[in-house]
Amino acid sequence: MSRWMRSILLLFASSFPAGVLWAQGSSPIDTIALPFRAVTINDGLSQGMVQCIAQDPQGFLWFGTKDGLNRYDGYRFTVYRHDPTDTNSVRESNVTSLTVDRHGRLWVGTSTGVDLFDRATEHFQHLAIAHPDGDWGSVAHVRLDINGDLWAATQERLVKVTFATPVEEGHPLPRFTLRWLHQGFSTVTSTRDGALWGASGRFAFHIIPRHDGTDRIDTLATSEPGHPILDISGLTVVEDSLRGKVYGITYNAILEFSADRKSWTALYTLEERAPLLQSHGAVVGPEGQLWVPTFIGLFRFQPATRHMELVRSTDPSLEHML
Repeated sequence: MSRWMRSILLLFASSFPAGVLWAQGSSPIDTIALPFRAVTINDGLSQGMVQCIAQDPQGFLWFGTKDGLNRYDGYRFTVYRHDPTDTNSVRESNVTSLTVDRHGRLWVGTSTGVDLFDRATEHFQHLAIAHPDGDWGSVAHVRLDINGDLWAATQERLVKVTFATPVEEGHPLPRFTLRWLHQGFSTVTSTRDGALWGASGRFAFHIIPRHDGTDRIDTLATSEPGHPILDISGLTVVEDSLRGKVYGITYNAILEFSADRKSWTALYTLEERAPLLQSHGAVVGPEGQLWVPTFIGLFRFQPATRHMELVRSTDPSLEHML
């Protein structure tokens, strides 16, 4: 089974509330029924609200829930929860973000901070990030850049963690310095060229990270002629490396960025500014289609034809889940 299909397989079986309808006045959306297999708490999933998914090089799927980090091998779950008597356990059971870096290491964002999972010992190393003013929010995104530095975004802050030496799994985390950036920086995602992308309020940014701290941060245009209601808030990006495309998912639109990443075209826009399309886990399918999980359902978007579909299950028993 392909990586992108595995990622889609069970998030939608457990994450979305039932009975939510698409908002009135939106752009036309067709409905399509597809077969799904549900994997739920009855199969060992620790909690029914899956907030994030990652897959490591060994093929394990990792699911962050409000009550534990779950590792799934296709047959059974191993659950990691916070244990106040064990300093090597995950810092918090409410897991809000997961990312696997280019070295195959799993970084875990929680409601209180960031951990690095040690595969050999199955211990969690806690990254001691502290904002001078106190609480800096629940981690929404974690990314390790091409220089080996870590970026973490919450609804309140964006922080860059610059390590003095490379991170080595199985060794203590190296010394690091913190750089706090824009307030209200709710997202940070990345593309294969090493760029980072983020959003803060009604603004979005393209970031070229540099280890020496001279990061280049460019503000992206927030409007396009003919799309006065487009809201670029909550921008996340997804890359189709096979076709050389970079797409942006915002609160109410799907964008395609130009080759130089300096401009974009709106492929699809809703008629409302409500955060109906916001997604932290969009993926590209083998034929170039976008699969966009949101809190109101799963959508499939065809960039070539700009056709949007709301996905339902062919199994009536799963209709309340999808």
